[in-house]
Amino acid sequence: MWTARRRARAAAPVAPKPAAGQSRPTREQLNKRFASWVEYSSESAHAVLFSSLGMWLSPHFPTILIFLSLFVMVGAIFSLQHNSLAYCAVQLMNGFAILGTGLLVFAGRRLAARVLLFVACAAMAAASTGEAVVLLARGRSGYHVANMITNVLFCVAVGTILCVFPRWHSWRFSTACFLSYYYARVLVWGLFFAKRQTEVLQTAFSAQCDVAALAASCILLVEIKYRATLKRAHEMARGDASSYDEIWKTFVADEIKIKALSSLVDAYKAAMAGAEKRSKRQAAASVGDLFDGAYALQPLVVAKAEAISGDAGVVYGNTKTVARAFQKAWRSYGGDYRRLCDVVRVSIAFETIDELTACLERIVADDELELIPQGMEKCRFDPEYAPYAGQFVGYRDLQLGATFKSAETRDRGLDQHIVEIQLHLRVFEAIKTGHVTVGLPVHTTNLAGWRMGSGHRTYVSCRNLRCS
Repeated sequence: MWTARRRARAAAPVAPKPAAGQSRPTREQLNKRFASWVEYSSESAHAVLFSSLGMWLSPHFPTILIFLSLFVMVGAIFSLQHNSLAYCAVQLMNGFAILGTGLLVFAGRRLAARVLLFVACAAMAAASTGEAVVLLARGRSGYHVANMITNVLFCVAVGTILCVFPRWHSWRFSTACFLSYYYARVLVWGLFFAKRQTEVLQTAFSAQCDVAALAASCILLVEIKYRATLKRAHEMARGDASSYDEIWKTFVADEIKIKALSSLVDAYKAAMAGAEKRSKRQAAASVGDLFDGAYALQPLVVAKAEAISGDAGVVYGNTKTVARAFQKAWRSYGGDYRRLCDVVRVSIAFETIDELTACLERIVADDELELIPQGMEKCRFDPEYAPYAGQFVGYRDLQLGATFKSAETRDRGLDQHIVEIQLHLRVFEAIKTGHVTVGLPVHTTNLAGWRMGSGHRTYVSCRNLRCS
């Protein structure tokens, strides 16, 4: 009896989620949250190092930060015997600037952090230039001057990149800067030590080698940890991947299904060839405007999907959550919210490839839907598609970007909002929703609650490990 009741509940239609109403954040609140959004997820603890936010969100960053700050301060104290008090004071302030940068990033003040780093680099470059001039006037040894010149070049390069190309400020950029700086100093001090093998030069050269080796070791350990994280994510998704592969093998082994897949791929290529060339970026002026339009457009798109799905399609879909949208924008796009083209999304699931192809043809023929041109990577039913090239772990579907240009959307100013239409096969969707086990696909009509499936939870965990 319990099994019968469970099946009855599964077959019953699920009502759509109610509107958030008063709990929904305002446009101003969304803009403020997005500008200061910081991710502290422990799942992406190491993978986040390689995202657009760089090393600043590492769980080990406070420790690294304190070490770097102390190192700069100790270096400033020891340099008092060779350099002026003003130069040492600037070097000491740089240690506090590094500490302040980390605190600002943790608080979500990204622009302030970049400005502080730029000012610190500019101050260090100016102080190093002045110190080099003073040392030359005093007739000091050439290696002191060369050391100052190295500081100037490094600070100018880093400051320029931070100012002109702020999105380059990632973990790999930071590590490249550290290695370039320290190994350049190793080279400078090594050349002078080779020329004049004095005890002072030997000590300086040895110290620079130790620091450079320490920096390289830390970077290597982080890289190894990152690779181990990716391996763990791959192993986590292996169970679902084997299920998807089993189903896909039945498709490619059936000549009739192969022909149906070829027809689908040809229809997709024809649709993309006829799509009007335009940038796949949202026109919203702010992330708040993007979500305001999305909340208004979502029910209209769902209604349109129900009209074009035919009798065979099952339609479901909700607006992307604010948390996931912010996460994706900062993880994958460096904070460029205009590249979020799936805030409004709708899915249509079919039993057969022919039904899916017929729906695609109806979408292409619909005058109110204007497709956005995109590559073959969005057509994962292509037999030549490599399912493990990205993070999709064998899942197959077809994703379309489009704008909805009905009379109502034009009147409400929603006709430029890009939406995502996903076309699925229910045999794949059943695994994703957790309704089946490996090799035992079943058909289900309860797809409205698809986000609760174990398959999707596995994908989310895998995605968080990859920080994507």
